[in-house]
Amino acid sequence: MKDELWKSIFLFPARELYIAITRISVSYFASKTSENLIQKLRIQYLKRLLYQDGEFYDDRENTPAKMEKPLIIFTLLSI
Repeated sequence: MKDELWKSIFLFPARELYIAITRISVSYFASKTSENLIQKLRIQYLKRLLYQDGEFYDDRENTPAKMEKPLIIFTLLSI
């Protein structure tokens, strides 16, 4: 009985500490992964815009406001 009480007093806080550390590390690595992914997507999108021909920008569907909108959305997602 005394041994079981000692185990419950010691193991409960240890288990809770393990769970807290695990949750913090998972959230940290998930946020870093998503941050890197969004940055990579933004760079790819900007490179594709810069490598377009001049005719691409003369089209009414490709105004600067329409082209910068996805970059703004990616920026807002990364905040």
